[in-house]
Amino acid sequence: MLLDEVVPTSRRVGETPARREKIAALAACIRYAGREEAALVAGYLHLGARDPESGAFVMPGKTFKGLTDRLLERQTRELLARELGREGHIVHVRPELVVEVAFEGVQASPRYSGGLALRFARVKRYRPDKTAADADTIDRVRALHRA
Repeated sequence: MLLDEVVPTSRRVGETPARREKIAALAACIRYAGREEAALVAGYLHLGARDPESGAFVMPGKTFKGLTDRLLERQTRELLARELGREGHIVHVRPELVVEVAFEGVQASPRYSGGLALRFARVKRYRPDKTAADADTIDRVRALHRA
């Protein structure tokens, strides 16, 4: 079980506090693990929002921000326990872990399969009380984009 740790998400722009963040519970379809000091560390999180029609996960972005060293170490162990396979430095995992993600907005993006990208996304905390089936849908992300 990952730490039930809340990671600070405040962000400053110059001397002005950043605007209020939006929060969403997104399934962590985490697929990337980088190398740090010759040890495998799962640093980049490829996030997934459920497609209500297909049940598959659509990627609205990725993040590597908001993780403490302690959380990064535990996250790496948890993800490697869910490993499905690898492509070079990319580690594919079962989308079972849910993270609460703070972000400043949603913008259109041709880079991601959902056509949207979370701006300045960072992990707020893991949600062990939720399953991937409880994760937000891509429709919710689209609604946040329209708002």
